[in-house]
Amino acid sequence: MRILIVSFFFLFYFTSCETVVEIDVPKHEAQMVPHFLASNLEEFPRFYLAKSQAIDDVNNLSLIGDANIEVKENGVLKAEFFSPLADGYYDTNTPNLFSVPGAEYEVVINHPDFNEITAKQTLPFIPNIESATYEQKGMYDPLRESEYDEMEFTFLDDSNEKDYYHIQGFIRNQSGDETFYSLWTWTENPIMEETVSSVGLIFNDDTFNGDRVTFTLKVDNTFIDLNNHFLYIKLSKITLDRYNYLKSQKET
Repeated sequence: MRILIVSFFFLFYFTSCETVVEIDVPKHEAQMVPHFLASNLEEFPRFYLAKSQAIDDVNNLSLIGDANIEVKENGVLKAEFFSPLADGYYDTNTPNLFSVPGAEYEVVINHPDFNEITAKQTLPFIPNIESATYEQKGMYDPLRESEYDEMEFTFLDDSNEKDYYHIQGFIRNQSGDETFYSLWTWTENPIMEETVSSVGLIFNDDTFNGDRVTFTLKVDNTFIDLNNHFLYIKLSKITLDRYNYLKSQKET
């Protein structure tokens, strides 16, 4: 009886095989894929334009040149982008392109080989941080048995609309180096959502619309010496699209 069972097992094992199913994938029709971050913090924003690829295409990113790119402010043409090297990188001669909070900005992209692409966004108003403090080793994490620096800030939310926020800390050397480096921040507050650690935190005003709120952040103090560094905190209002983009970068 044991021999019969073993023989049956090996018969089943050796006769099992993979089934190959061929999938008829439709031919890919390439589309323009723009990458552009509209911000009032960029004096001369950069624009990149690429071509979508098929699932089995292993080539490098295919960039597109010779497109006509315009930016309109409240329906009026404000700037044009040009591609000096026709390699997918576009530039503009118009400084401080996005400078009017509450204005509607529209991007229009045309190329003879593709369909027109348009996108509209309203530039959010700048939030105001009323106060901010920084305390060295002001927070203890019992789970990691480590002390962290504590950053606390207070601001007043606008009650007129639903707002989305991005909070980020920076550090700069006092020696004259103008380079800003991101601070890695965390929080136990469930209102805030993590993205990539060095990119900061995002949140919305669902639970405090129109209120004055205070948040506390835990800061990685590994490379911070207050005698040699300046510390900065940046609170930005962002659009829903930007919020969802940062949310998609959450680390797992």
